[in-house]
Amino acid sequence: MKRNGEIDCLRIIFAVLVVLVHFDDNFKLGLFANGAIAVEFFFVVSGFLMARHVSLRNITGKDLGFIADETWRYLLNKTRSFYPYYLTAIFLQVIIRYIIVNHTGIPEIGYGFLRSIPTFTLTFMGLGRLAGLDVGGSWYLSAMLIAIFLLYPLLLRHYKFTVEIVFPFLAVFILGYLIVTNKTILNWYAWSGLAYYGVLRAVSEMALGGSLFQLSVIIASRRPRILCSERPLMKMAVTLFKAFCYAVVFVFAHGFVLGEAFKTEFSLHALLFCSLGILLSFSNVGFCIPDNKVTRYLGKISLPIYIFHGFIRWSIWEYIGHSISVPLFAALVSMTIIVSVAFMYLTDFFSARLKRLIAKI
Repeated sequence: MKRNGEIDCLRIIFAVLVVLVHFDDNFKLGLFANGAIAVEFFFVVSGFLMARHVSLRNITGKDLGFIADETWRYLLNKTRSFYPYYLTAIFLQVIIRYIIVNHTGIPEIGYGFLRSIPTFTLTFMGLGRLAGLDVGGSWYLSAMLIAIFLLYPLLLRHYKFTVEIVFPFLAVFILGYLIVTNKTILNWYAWSGLAYYGVLRAVSEMALGGSLFQLSVIIASRRPRILCSERPLMKMAVTLFKAFCYAVVFVFAHGFVLGEAFKTEFSLHALLFCSLGILLSFSNVGFCIPDNKVTRYLGKISLPIYIFHGFIRWSIWEYIGHSISVPLFAALVSMTIIVSVAFMYLTDFFSARLKRLIAKI
C-alpha cells in the first residue's frame, strides 16, 4: 500500500517534538509548556489508518467469531511493528539506567521483573499502572492498544454506522468530558474513576481519526473545488492553511504566542487544528510532499526514536544532574536521536538472526 510522504515527514517532526518535550520536562528549561500535545498527532493518525484498513479490506458486517479473530490479528500485527524495539528498550534500561547509572541491586531488579507482566503485555494502562521496569513514554503504546481493542471490533461489526455515528459521538463526548473535568485534554496519568485519562484520550482521538478517514473518502469522491482546484493560487492557499493548522499545534506546544501564555483549555482547539491538518495531508490537497525513499525512512525511524528516547533521557537526567544549559540541552537531544536510530539498527540485526535461528529449529 502506498504511503503518504507528508504524513511520514510529520511523524519524524512530531517524534522529535516528543523528545524535546520530555527532555524539557526533566531539565525544566521551560521551552515547551504544552508539549504533550505532540502525542495527539499519533493517536489521530493511528485511528485514521485503522479505519482505512477496515475500509480497504472490506471486512465489515462479519459474525462475532470473525470479529474476535480479526481484532486479535490486527492487534498482534500492530504490536509486531514495534515490540522488538520495546523489548530492547526494557533490556537496555536495566543494563544502562538501573545497573550502570543507579547501581540498582539484583534483588530489586528481580522484584521489578516479577511485577512486569503488565509491562511486557502493555496492559498496564488498564491494570492500575502497577508495573515494573516500565519505559518512559510507553504509556502511549499501552493506551493505543487498549483503544484498538475497544474500537476495532466496532468497525468490523458495522463500519459505516461506526465511523459516521459511534466514532463522532465518542470523540465529542469523551473530549468534552476531559476538557470539563481537567481543563485540558493532555492529562494521562490520573485516574478518572473508570479508566486512566490517557486511555480515554486514546479512545476519543483514535475515534476522531477514524471519522476523519471517512471524511477524506467523501472529499476524494466529491472533490470540492476549494480544496481540489489545480489553480496554483488556490493550491498555494490550501497549502498555507494546511501549514497554519500544524503551526498552531507547535506554537501551542511552546506555550506562548506574542508573549501571552495559552490557557490549558486551548489544548482541545490545538487537537482540532492538528486533526484538520491530518485530514488535509491524507487527502493530498494543495501542494504535497510525495512518497519516496527519504520520507519512508523518516517515517520508519520515528517509532524507534519515540520508544528508545524514554530510558535514554531518564538515564542522562539521573547521571548528570538536573541543571544544564540550552546548548547542552540541544546536544543531548541530538545525541539521543542518533543513538535511538543506532539502537533500531542493532535491534533489527539481532531480530533477523533470531528469526533465522528459530526457523532452523
